[in-house]
Amino acid sequence: MTMTLYKDARLFLTYPFTLARTQHRAHRVALTTAIGICFSMTTVFRSDVLATSLSRITDLPTLPLVFLRTTIQAVSTYKSLIPFIANNILPKLVTKKVWEQPPLWDGFTRLVKMIAPHSFGCVLQLPREEMKDLVKRQPALRTGLRGFLEGKGMGQADLDQVSLARDLVLALGKRKKGTSRRS
Repeated sequence: MTMTLYKDARLFLTYPFTLARTQHRAHRVALTTAIGICFSMTTVFRSDVLATSLSRITDLPTLPLVFLRTTIQAVSTYKSLIPFIANNILPKLVTKKVWEQPPLWDGFTRLVKMIAPHSFGCVLQLPREEMKDLVKRQPALRTGLRGFLEGKGMGQADLDQVSLARDLVLALGKRKKGTSRRS
């Protein structure tokens, strides 16, 4: 019975997103309210249930507008989801070119900041222009990203990683004179 309940919970949380292809504000508000109720039921909608549901939703052909809001809410509720989000959800969003949908891109940039430094590996997957835009939208990431790159041991990186890291350093801009490496 318990396993059926959790399976049903995963399906219940995923199902509204398959219906959420609408741009109408009233539908988004109703969906957001329903998802909020799910989050309040922490014995049914545990972190593993949310992880499965979020993963299924990222596999949908079109992401619902409320997806990243829901993901941020999931991370706020369950900090234990941060590594899963950083290593599974964010890379799928990069593959889906989330920056092409402004409301989702805004949520993505907020999520990257929220779960930093766990999200920094995913930032390396972004195209150069999107890296620049991300740092422009979330300037607080600049120092952490720079430190992340310095800590990667660039002498040991393969050529692709060096190229990506160089693009990110260029996107972050040059260090101001007089600032130390460990700002």
